[in-house]
Amino acid sequence: MSKYIVGYQSLNKLTMWVRIILYAQIVITLISIASGYFEFKLFAGYLNNHFTSDRYSELVILNDNRQEMVSQLWLITSCICLLIMARWIYIANKNASRLTYSPMENSPLWAVGCFLVPIVNLWQPYVAMREIWKISENPSNPLIANRTILLPIWW
Repeated sequence: MSKYIVGYQSLNKLTMWVRIILYAQIVITLISIASGYFEFKLFAGYLNNHFTSDRYSELVILNDNRQEMVSQLWLITSCICLLIMARWIYIANKNASRLTYSPMENSPLWAVGCFLVPIVNLWQPYVAMREIWKISENPSNPLIANRTILLPIWW
C-alpha cells in the first residue's frame, strides 16, 4: 500500500546500510576492547620488568599506532553511522507524515535535530521515534496504535 503514496520513499536499502554499519560498530568496539586489554598487558609487563627499556619503547610505539588506528576506524564508522541513521529517521518521519491525516508533532528536520540539542536530547528523540512508530502502526488513528517494547528498550 505505502508504495502507492505520493512522495513515499522506501527505507529497505537504507535499513540494510544501518544494520551493516551498526554491526561494523560492534566489531570495532570489540576490537577496541581487545586493543585496550593488550595495552594493559603491555603496561603490566613493564611494571613486572618483563621488557628491556629499548624493547618496551618499541612496543609502546607499536601499541600507540594500533590504538590510533582503532580509534580512527571507530571515529569514521561512528560518523558514517550518524549520517545514515539521521537520514533514516528523516525519511521515516517524512513517510509517516504522508501516511496520516493527523498533524505530526515533530517535523522530519526536528526528528533528527532534537538529537543535537543538549537537554532536549534526553527525551525528544524518544518522542519523535514513538510518533513515527505510532503512525506507521496505525495511520488512520495513531492514538490507539499498539505499544511496542522495542522503543523503550532502545531508549
